[in-house]
Amino acid sequence: MHSKKALVIGTVWPEPTSSAAGVRTIGLLVALRDLGWQVTMASSAKNIEFRDRIAERGFTVETIEMNHSSFDELLAREKYELAIFDRFLVEEQFGARVERTLPNCLRILDTIDLHFLRRTRELRIKGKISESELDQDTCLRELASIYRSDLSLILSSQETAILQEEFAIPHGLTAEFGFCYDVPELTDLPKYADRPPHLAWIGNFRHAPNEDAVRWCLREFLPAHWDQIRARIPNAEIHFYGAYPPKELMALDQPKKGIRVFGPCDNAIGTLKKYRAMFAPIRYGAGIKGKISDSWAAGLPVVTSEIGAEGMVAPGQSFAGVIASTPEALRDAAIELVLNESVFETRQAQGLRALEELYSSTRQRERLGVILGQLENRPRPWIQKILWHQNHRSTDFFSRWIEAKESK
Repeated sequence: MHSKKALVIGTVWPEPTSSAAGVRTIGLLVALRDLGWQVTMASSAKNIEFRDRIAERGFTVETIEMNHSSFDELLAREKYELAIFDRFLVEEQFGARVERTLPNCLRILDTIDLHFLRRTRELRIKGKISESELDQDTCLRELASIYRSDLSLILSSQETAILQEEFAIPHGLTAEFGFCYDVPELTDLPKYADRPPHLAWIGNFRHAPNEDAVRWCLREFLPAHWDQIRARIPNAEIHFYGAYPPKELMALDQPKKGIRVFGPCDNAIGTLKKYRAMFAPIRYGAGIKGKISDSWAAGLPVVTSEIGAEGMVAPGQSFAGVIASTPEALRDAAIELVLNESVFETRQAQGLRALEELYSSTRQRERLGVILGQLENRPRPWIQKILWHQNHRSTDFFSRWIEAKESK
């Protein structure tokens, strides 16, 4: 039986020990393979140590170049039936070459999160645009990429609703696909009494919302509220983990006060099993938050903001954690999760249920199979044909101009 070929083109080689996006991409690769696809991962990124780790998992890897005919040759040789672009920037760089060389190949945009939404919220919170404005350039580029693709994978129902209600993106052009987890049994997780009375944070510092949250926490929240927390919980500590930490934040490590900035850790879920509460005061962002789903998988109750909880609610349920909208509410929720065993256990059980409903590997694989099955025989919409008309293909022509210029 013919095994269909899928090409996943990454912005970078996935770093599952460093970022939630890396975990999400690995989950997608595994789900495709489990569905019977022969999967190749390709990227032009330089973090090649992570490329080798993808190969060790049994996937084919290809190092590719932007704006170069060698990529066209790869497409013509392998004749992929499915191409997935990791973020709209990759679709801009490689989508036209896939469309031209393999016109029957299905093209899927994996948004990871809606970049225009995250960027707009960042600009608003920094006072650079008003509450009624958008980061219009990013928005137009990302929406154009969605329309050029046969389908876009969206991480949450919240982002799907934004695309459909505010930008009139047709329902058939999007499908939801989030993280993939093997959900643990409650009995296999450390109990309340086995965890020290500490709070945790984890998140890649190269992701702007993570760095912003930690800066706010270290410079504003803790100076105002940490003494009150320790007055209630004398042995409490708060530990910050994350890949690529800035030196200035590492310098804020204060062991005597129980404020620790550790940097990266090799196993996020294993690390989080040692704590009583995930403290995630996220001020802006988009998509879904790996620190929250990892916490659920570690049996760790969560206190976060409305942005942190956005899109991470199972149908018919409330958020499996505490949503706090003020610094005082964050403080009080953290104290209760650490001190109250009954509340801890209730939130722990809720988190596991949410993980099963939203991100179970089995459910996600089945969901992806349905998505791809529905896509294979669907006619391409006219809006896509219009955008691929030569008058609208500036990214394609620009890419070929660069190649011709560099070959002289």
